[in-house]
Order: sequence, then C-alpha cells, then structure tokens
Amino acid sequence: MFGHRERGHRHRHRHSAIRRTPPSSNQLHIVEPSAVDLIAEIRRLDKRITTVTGRITTQTTATGTTLTLIPGIGALTAARILGRTGIVHRFPTENHFAAYAGVAPREVSSGDVVRHRLSRGGDRQLNYALHVIALTQIAMKTGPGRVFYDRKRREGKTGKEALRALKRRLATVVFRRLFQDAARLAVGPAGHSGTTLQSSVTSSHPTTSTSEKSLTGPTKINPTHQAA
Repeated sequence: MFGHRERGHRHRHRHSAIRRTPPSSNQLHIVEPSAVDLIAEIRRLDKRITTVTGRITTQTTATGTTLTLIPGIGALTAARILGRTGIVHRFPTENHFAAYAGVAPREVSSGDVVRHRLSRGGDRQLNYALHVIALTQIAMKTGPGRVFYDRKRREGKTGKEALRALKRRLATVVFRRLFQDAARLAVGPAGHSGTTLQSSVTSSHPTTSTSEKSLTGPTKINPTHQAA
C-alpha cells in the first residue's frame, strides 16, 4: 500500500516538474522568427494601407465631390459611392437609385398589418456604404440621422426597421447631393463647361468580383421596390 502511494507521489511530482520546465532554446528559435516575421508583415500591411488610403483620399478630393460634407461619409466611403454609382443622370428618380442600392423596402401585408421587408437586390457595395453611413450617424447621438432613427423607434419600428428606413432616407440625401455636384461640375467656374464628376472618377473605378458587380442599370425597376 505504501509503495503504491509513493509511486503515485513520484508520478505527480514528475508531471509538475515538466509543467515548470521552461521552453528549450531550440523551441524559442522556432517561435521567435515566426513572431518577428508576423510583426514585420503587419507593419508592411499598415504602411500599404496608409499609402492606398492617402491615394484614394487625394483622388476623391480631386473629383470635386461634396459627399464628405454629409455626416458619416469619409473619403473612402465617398469613393465607394462614386465608383458604384457611375453616371448619376442614368437614374430617373431617387426611387430608382434607392432600388439600385437595394434600400427600397418591399411592402408585405398580412391581414391588417403592413410591414416592409429588406430588399435583397441591388448593388451590395453601394448598400454597404449606406449601411456604414447609417450606423455612423446613429452612433453620433445627435444630428438628423439619430433624430430620424429615434423617431422611427418611437413610432413602433424595430431597430432593424428603423435602420432600414434611415438607409432609405440616406439614399435620397446621397442621390440629391450627387445630382447637385454633377450640375455644378458640368457648368464649371465662371459658367464655363467643366469636367464632369463621372469623368474624374472613371480611372479609379474599383475592380469588382462577379459577386460584387453592379446591376446593368436602373431601368425596368419592379414597382414593388419603390419606396412607400
């Protein structure tokens, strides 16, 4: 009996000693280069991101857009909107633009209850840009976006429904700003014909994968996708 306890004690002591044993120098040599390489790669990526961000900001500013005056829109989001929208005049109305962006909700009725469901169509990149703007404005606590969102919640809308309504409203704000910019840039200084917004953006139009490609155009919009 005593021998059995002694062997058990030695077994536990041996495992405890193994846990306390520091990594060997060979193990450290394996880990350290890997960590150093990862840190170096992160630094290279950070530098690359900074460079590309600066380049996009410069190109966006050069277009003459005033989208960045809208709360929640920075240079990168403005560039995304410009690139995904193309020529704004191809959209007959703001409803067509909203449907193209996938923020025109579909009305769904059940008895006396009328609800609006999310539209799964549209350009997902443009939809994402509006989503980011909406979340940013809601987080600001003050301003028209937050006021609009809170009002929708008081009206009985769920958080998701209020967010969708705000995105639809922002689509109108963005569309009108794009139209104003296009008209201003087309006239140019001193009333002369100037460079259009689209021609300034064409060279920096983002490359898209198959899943991210824009719709062919705003024509033939389903009436059920029109905003209420």
